[in-house]
Amino acid sequence: MADSVVFYVLVAGAIEHVKIDPRLNLAALLMDMKSPRYQPSPRLKRMEYRQCNFYLLKDPLKIDDENFPDIEPIIASLQDKTKCTQLTHTKHLKNIAKEFHHEHLYLVIEDTSNKAAQAVARLSQNHADLYQCLKVTVGVAKRWTRDYAESNGGIFVNNRTKPPEMKELETRLKDKRFFNVSHFSFQSISLKNLFLLVG
Repeated sequence: MADSVVFYVLVAGAIEHVKIDPRLNLAALLMDMKSPRYQPSPRLKRMEYRQCNFYLLKDPLKIDDENFPDIEPIIASLQDKTKCTQLTHTKHLKNIAKEFHHEHLYLVIEDTSNKAAQAVARLSQNHADLYQCLKVTVGVAKRWTRDYAESNGGIFVNNRTKPPEMKELETRLKDKRFFNVSHFSFQSISLKNLFLLVG
């Protein structure tokens, strides 16, 4: 086994000290952090690497008892490309951890699984009229039936046949449309035509 690398990771709202084989990738790091030896929180146990963003801090933060950083500014800095680099879950630690020091925070793992729920909550709160138009109610979660589609004002379509309403909708969506925004008037055009106009 290769020498382990030891460093800090910010994950699931906590800063964790890890010791791991550098031949592993970031997805494996997350899986390893769920093992009982780390005493993972329920939030960390629920995290899946496919629903996470991985970031390498360009200026690692020294961690000690007298200098334990506030988490919120670190999370806020993730969108600033001058402060961190986003990595894929397939990135191997040996390619980024050569200079890692055991007293520094280098990696942030951001759980993105609840971002959709947060966006829906903001839409519901800030644009209730639009939310009501988009809301769909089903009797059994993750199960879609003809009754659910039709009771929500929709049309149930299988792959074999398209109802006339669907064909009419597709035709109308292909038509050119005009939009008025204050005193400007815009005509919808295809990307191909846009490039012809610009180029």
